[in-house]
Amino acid sequence: MGDARPDPPQVAEMREQLRNYLVQPGLARLWPAARDKFERLGRVAGRIRLTGLASDEREAIGALLAANLYGREEVSLRLADLDRALRETRFGVDLVTCLRLLYGDLHLRPAERAADQEAWIRFCDWVRRTAVRPWFEGWVDRLCRGRGPGHRTFLECYKTFRASGRCPEWEWAARALSRVPLGSPVRLPVLAAETAGDPHGLDRDRLAGRVFYWGLVAWAEDPQEEELESEGEPDILAPTERTRRLYDRAGVRLDDISSVVWVAGWPGLSDLPAALPLFTLEQVRNIPPVSEVHVVENPAVFASLYERIRVDDGVPARPLVCPSGQPSAAALKLLDAVAEKGQIWYSGDFDPQGLQMALALKERYGSRFRPWRLDRETYLSVDHPGLPDITPDEDATLGRLTIPWDPELIPTMRTRRQKVFQEQLLERLAADLESHSPGPAANRPTPPQAPGFHPISGE
Repeated sequence: MGDARPDPPQVAEMREQLRNYLVQPGLARLWPAARDKFERLGRVAGRIRLTGLASDEREAIGALLAANLYGREEVSLRLADLDRALRETRFGVDLVTCLRLLYGDLHLRPAERAADQEAWIRFCDWVRRTAVRPWFEGWVDRLCRGRGPGHRTFLECYKTFRASGRCPEWEWAARALSRVPLGSPVRLPVLAAETAGDPHGLDRDRLAGRVFYWGLVAWAEDPQEEELESEGEPDILAPTERTRRLYDRAGVRLDDISSVVWVAGWPGLSDLPAALPLFTLEQVRNIPPVSEVHVVENPAVFASLYERIRVDDGVPARPLVCPSGQPSAAALKLLDAVAEKGQIWYSGDFDPQGLQMALALKERYGSRFRPWRLDRETYLSVDHPGLPDITPDEDATLGRLTIPWDPELIPTMRTRRQKVFQEQLLERLAADLESHSPGPAANRPTPPQAPGFHPISGE
């Protein structure tokens, strides 16, 4: 048999152009991940995930997928979508052809897959023996079929089981889940100490904690959480309001001490500056109503304003609130009480994070939210040679935002490309509070003066 004929010049040239396209630096991590997934599954299926994306990776992968990845730190995509994107390029080739061009023969590892299947069956049999509640059994059945909330976490447990013949983290979480819903509320560290032997054993940065979390999702039958799971496991380290409600329904209390909000000048709540934890606010049967509060993003601004606007007895003339950045559960509980009848005047930084927080509060509180010195005029009024630049990623984030109360703010920031911070607005904020006029168009009634120090009580 003679040697195979060489490719015609046109074909050889096209193959070389394809190879040059595939080996561009921005795609360097994509192909090994795709090859590994294809060889393990034996077909164009499954999903791959790349994290810590560099700018050239965002550009190259985004161009291939016809997707905007600006500002993204990670990407999760199905091999089927990657195959379709390659077919739609000018080369018109499929994923398998590209992988063979890059790596030669592909090894589908059938023997390894058979061993995997045997180990998987043993693992699922073992896991089923830990399920002592009907809902738990249903969840495990779904996981063993490759579905259900927390499937990626389930695979982590499988890897541990295959290496050692058991997975203690699953056992600890199953022990805790067997008690759900708890008869009386128990704080998570106490439950973890009882079931995992470690107060941090069910923290969500631990494998057992992630199993416990997804077990609660299955127990609660929350379709929104399951949608998140289908798109890629969300960041579950920071407890959102929905997460807290999920744990509360099960009788498990998350950290209600570290979640705090700073308050001053609030009659009947706290006149002097105080950091109020969520635990304390939940003991207050009725949070004293106020007609309005003034919210500042940053603690240093809160303290400085307190010193500037307090009256002779040390009590601020206006209720002040500071969530110290991203509003915590404690801050939201307090602001929810205001929004029932009052107004929330909010001031923050002129950067993507500050504006995103303001927009989130606007969406939550609607007409009860009032921007305070968060407009184009205020932004342009600050000038200093040391103002930090807006980075390309931050500029991309700004490009996705729309400020309903001042549509010209974002275009102005993207043109100027500098950030302005709340600390640089201190004089204006203090003057607004002293004159009771936060913003040039404000025309509001003066709320009752704080009568004196009122310690928090449950009455």
